[in-house]
Amino acid sequence: MKREFWKPGRLATLISAVVFAAGAILSQVASSYFLILSAVATFLPDLARLVGLLRDSDEFQELAAGRSSRLACALALVYAALMYGFFQTGFLPSRLAPDAWLIGFTLIVVIRYAAYLLYFWDASTGARWLFLALGLHWAVFSLMSGWEDGLIALLPFSLVILIFGSLALLAGRFPLATGIASLVMAITSFVAFDMYRLLLGDLGSFATFLLLPLPFLIAGIGLIRSYARKKREPAL
Repeated sequence: MKREFWKPGRLATLISAVVFAAGAILSQVASSYFLILSAVATFLPDLARLVGLLRDSDEFQELAAGRSSRLACALALVYAALMYGFFQTGFLPSRLAPDAWLIGFTLIVVIRYAAYLLYFWDASTGARWLFLALGLHWAVFSLMSGWEDGLIALLPFSLVILIFGSLALLAGRFPLATGIASLVMAITSFVAFDMYRLLLGDLGSFATFLLLPLPFLIAGIGLIRSYARKKREPAL
């Protein structure tokens, strides 16, 4: 079932997205405490609807928000339990705690938003908005990271943005091919950025670059799963 993008609740969602982006950017250039803004923005519209401050959602939207929030909550509990065990037993040194929690934050937020997009819309539309959102994120990140080093330093990030934009355009017409390409990009980006090495030695950088393969992986699985389900459905 396809959902129209322009819903009465779009203003609350837009404000939430702006606050989230502001918190993420300020946490990098000013103080890490600004990441609290991003955490609050992730669930603020849903909490406002839960207590009755916002009355702009239909049953389908509430179902999608509930499913994605429960998934994110379950992930948060499992991740927190694992990290507690790792640090208590000394499997991970305490100096890695900030980076470990940043990885957890990244996982929870990306999966929460990605799950909402895929639940609320059909997989193709959800994946398209996911690609566009992450392309915009990497555009801002590239400007912040490489602007002082000149245009040459921005070329690798420009390629990433181009890939996200291309997949967003193709997701609607060629969901299976886009899903396969997305999975290939997830593996390629993991290898290209040497993320296994970062996982072992630089968790802070790993948390940052996790925003590249993870969305590719989620969108790819969602697109292929949706295509397979449609193939199994009897023709009307």
